[in-house]
Amino acid sequence: MEVSGSSPGRTTKFYTMKKIVKENLFTKRSDNIDRLFNEMAKFDVLTPDQEYELINKAQKGDEKAKNLVINSNLRFIVTAAKKYTSDPHMLLELISEGSIGLMEALNRFDNTRGFRFISYAVWWINQSIHYYYASKNSMVRIPQNIISLMTRIKNEVNNFEMEYNYAPTQYQLEDLLDADAKDIEFAVVASIKPYSLNNILPDAGDGNFEYMDLITADEFIPFKKEDLQISLDRLLSVLRSDRERYVVRARFGLGMDEKSIAEICEVLELQEQRVRHILKNSLRLIKRHKRLLYDY
Repeated sequence: MEVSGSSPGRTTKFYTMKKIVKENLFTKRSDNIDRLFNEMAKFDVLTPDQEYELINKAQKGDEKAKNLVINSNLRFIVTAAKKYTSDPHMLLELISEGSIGLMEALNRFDNTRGFRFISYAVWWINQSIHYYYASKNSMVRIPQNIISLMTRIKNEVNNFEMEYNYAPTQYQLEDLLDADAKDIEFAVVASIKPYSLNNILPDAGDGNFEYMDLITADEFIPFKKEDLQISLDRLLSVLRSDRERYVVRARFGLGMDEKSIAEICEVLELQEQRVRHILKNSLRLIKRHKRLLYDY
């Protein structure tokens, strides 16, 4: 089987995306992009027979075959990444994330069903790129399921407005998405772009007034650390023993210095497996009562 980039008489370099992105960190970004495109051009799209044979080898642990599959499909990752940005630095990051999605698809792909690999992999590529891009452009870390829901909301609202010439109500949106009302509300709020209070007011003239200047002192609601501590204590009280509370507090640094699992094992004189079991069960119990912290 001959694959472009592996012809006899020439030593072929199998570049993974991680190597391409991490090497020559002090060179110009555009040079890295050019290098990526040059490497990508060495690999043709695989034929169905080549793809079938290489994927079989890759899924059995053949690194050479895995790299060939990845490099031969890089063009599809680049196409997906270009939909989000034209900035060379961000483009490299998105391509790197897309390659992670591609490798995940390679591990999961069922090669016996007769489908082309890329038709399956494109979903994993887009998910990885979209999640990274959304997280990168958000001031807070948003769960992946909420990011996906934000995309669905945007698409459904656009389709609804095109068909009916008005925006859907909250109840109509719930029917369209078949999703929980609280998740929809959270996704809508998370999609709002935050603005700094230090931004200059438009048309402020030479005064350079900030949004902060519009807020009077009595409009600030101070955050009370004591209130949060009370809520944390109330939440941890649902645990069954002082040992469970200590494990959670020590592992996450709640009211004490954060400790590793090994350090907790030493303090409690327990085996690592036992401590992990206590932590897992405690977090499951806490999750059932998470409403106690909704105000925060």
